[in-house]
Amino acid sequence: MITKEDLVAALEIATPLFEKLQSLYQRLPDTRCDCEQPGVCCRFLPEMTTLEALQWVKVLLDLPDDELTEKLRTFVEFYFSNPARLTGCPFLNDGGCSIYDYRTFGCRAYGLWSQELGNVRTTESRNQKKTLGAMWKRFGVDLPANVVEFEIDYCDKVDTVSGEDVTDAELMDVLQQIYDLDQPLQELQAKFENEYHSDFSFLITALALGMKKAILEKFAVIKEIIQKGSEDRLKKTLEKIPPQVLR
Repeated sequence: MITKEDLVAALEIATPLFEKLQSLYQRLPDTRCDCEQPGVCCRFLPEMTTLEALQWVKVLLDLPDDELTEKLRTFVEFYFSNPARLTGCPFLNDGGCSIYDYRTFGCRAYGLWSQELGNVRTTESRNQKKTLGAMWKRFGVDLPANVVEFEIDYCDKVDTVSGEDVTDAELMDVLQQIYDLDQPLQELQAKFENEYHSDFSFLITALALGMKKAILEKFAVIKEIIQKGSEDRLKKTLEKIPPQVLR
């Protein structure tokens, strides 16, 4: 399990690497999107490396206590409720990203991959959601079809500002270099990837409640939302989340 102390120690290693991370982001072209539904692609959290997760931890720690508390609770709420409803990334605000400079590679590269590769990944995501729905059904919970089946077609509305195309190979090269920045964080990386499945909302919830309780409570919350139409349990849990989860 990852502890707050683990993150504090990791941030000392990670802080000098953030500049390198940002420089790699700059290798991606500036983009514009003509989508009629801004933020629809931000319904779920992006995949991220361990260093990118630590960058988000740093963003949260820079907030005053009241804003930190609100954001921590939003991440915990996302973790608990996302199988039952479409909520959106906790950093999504009025269709835009509230931490635009600290977006992950996954956010920045969305729409830049070729349609062929993008469609393959969209299909994989849809299949994973069907598997997730079947898993919950085995536990006696029928997830809402609009959530299980929600997966927009890969976006074809993103263009580079310069008009120059970027290839899948070029994107993969940048991604590999970003991933390589995790090397000084191998112990934390192994935990984040294997125990938390690189899910930032799970990390925050486990820090707040403990890993075992985070998992068990999720089943209880989802059952109450879907079977009783109530969020009382969720609300009571959120009220107990203090800024000291990260402070």
